[in-house]
Amino acid sequence: MAGSGTLKALAFGLPLAAAALFLALVDPSPRAVRLNDLCEGLRPRLAANDFEFGALLDHARTNMASRLEAGEHETLVYFLLQSDAFTSRAAIDPLTLARQTAAQDYKPTVFVRARIRDFLAAMEKPAERQRLTYWQTHLTREQLTVATLELYLHETLNHLSRADKNGTSSYPGRSLLSDTTLASSFAISGAAVSLRRLDPKVQVEKVLIVGPGHDFAPPGNLHDDIPPQSYEPYLAADALLASDLAEEPFLNIHCFDINARVLHFLEEFKRSAAPKLTLPVEPASNAFNSWFETSGRAVGIVSSDAYKRTISVRPGVAKRVTGEKLDIVTERLVPSPGYDLVIAFDVLRYFREKELSLALANIQAMIRPGGYFIHNDARAEAGEVTGLLEMPVIQRGSVNLGANQNGLYFIHRRL
Repeated sequence: MAGSGTLKALAFGLPLAAAALFLALVDPSPRAVRLNDLCEGLRPRLAANDFEFGALLDHARTNMASRLEAGEHETLVYFLLQSDAFTSRAAIDPLTLARQTAAQDYKPTVFVRARIRDFLAAMEKPAERQRLTYWQTHLTREQLTVATLELYLHETLNHLSRADKNGTSSYPGRSLLSDTTLASSFAISGAAVSLRRLDPKVQVEKVLIVGPGHDFAPPGNLHDDIPPQSYEPYLAADALLASDLAEEPFLNIHCFDINARVLHFLEEFKRSAAPKLTLPVEPASNAFNSWFETSGRAVGIVSSDAYKRTISVRPGVAKRVTGEKLDIVTERLVPSPGYDLVIAFDVLRYFREKELSLALANIQAMIRPGGYFIHNDARAEAGEVTGLLEMPVIQRGSVNLGANQNGLYFIHRRL
């Protein structure tokens, strides 16, 4: 079916060739996905008619907003348990706490309650660190009570307990965390090397990152002395440049996220006269350590000490990363931007079956024919849906994270 830009051009009586040129000049903008946007094989899985499909999208929007809010509550708990910005008490590892307690019958210990009291007291005092300042300006008085914080704690421990027992199978439908990890950036780097081997001639210029995330308060190893960052886009640029998949003057990376914190960081970083990333040193496998020691050199100047690695990103690189609020489940850009590469790590695993189908369909529609898609969702449903979308897996791989853990990646090519 013709795209909306083509239809407008045809309405003005333009021939198909001129309509194609008109479409190429139209700036892509967000639009809700429609049932007739989807391929024949996917429609029966989602809805029988436009009315049902509209109801599906309405439910998805409401559900995503609710889960994003729940994810912010969970992020608050991770901050409350680990930060040293408001207390001198020892940090409490969230996963260890979840393992030590039966979450359904959990009563906060004296140590947890002491941290809660210190946090509430800090809400009334001037704050120096960004994370604490954020909570001071974003939490309501109703949220700043012992009872509410203990409720958030109880819900978070339940999530962690299920994830600990069931792995990523517990993620679909749970609260949406806007976090990010160096492990994912390491896996993206591994996928870039594999892609270069698969297609020695490929050059990517237009890249999309879905859900780049923000290390505001991860479930473990919070480094609150380092300001919160969204480093995945810049480390992805580093991987693409280092593997000769891209050339800096032509590389543009666009990011979709639904969390305002992520988009605010990207905008501020782009405007900074001296954009800088600070990565904590977290020793893992030899392969990870080797990657970490060389990361950032393709995008800036690197300095390191025993505790952190600082990347002074070239302003020209920082300006090539942009962000936009877009829900990948319910929206897409129209007309298609024709991305050469789409990256979605630690995103798809949060989606239930119908949400996953919609997200993959929207991603496929924004990739040019012959373009690539990389992600780390190992579920069979992801492979099945991408097959229906004529975007099959062409490479499965992994990177060694240490401690018997691997960072998976899957490379697809749109036919």
